[in-house]
Amino acid sequence: MAEYFDIYDESRNFLGRTGERESYVFSKGEYHIVTDVFIFNSNNQLLLTQRVPEKKAGLLWEGTGGSVLAGENSKQAIIREINEELGLDIQENELILYNTLKRDEIKSPRFKDLWILKKDIELKELVLQKEEVNDAKWVSIDEFDKMQQNNEIVPTIDFNKEDFIKAINLMNK
Repeated sequence: MAEYFDIYDESRNFLGRTGERESYVFSKGEYHIVTDVFIFNSNNQLLLTQRVPEKKAGLLWEGTGGSVLAGENSKQAIIREINEELGLDIQENELILYNTLKRDEIKSPRFKDLWILKKDIELKELVLQKEEVNDAKWVSIDEFDKMQQNNEIVPTIDFNKEDFIKAINLMNK
């Protein structure tokens, strides 16, 4: 079944139009919104998920995320993605908006909202979406940094060691 997203202008104003996820061709000045979440536990470890081999960048590690669908806002979308990919129910007040980026890529211009969440989760509690997620694991800041250096992380993650530290400090205030 086709998925649709809302189309925005360069100031993130909704243009009253939608596009089909796999086929929409963006005009100059049009954008859509995507969202990612970085989940941390009380040990200041980050939850990473591994993409299934069949996906682009298969078997690389990332945070949970995806496209904001038509009619959704970014927070609703990330709650849906967490539920779909990890089987977790998250409340809106648990999420903290960490950063918003604007990507002027020709094929897929987008705003990207990065959320953070502090939650202690046992890996065995996760219900991984078999079409999207191959595996999940908790990593320390040093493990995360080493994984990035070894190109084991999806290159479009928009999160690095410095962000890891800032996010932990923000959540632990």
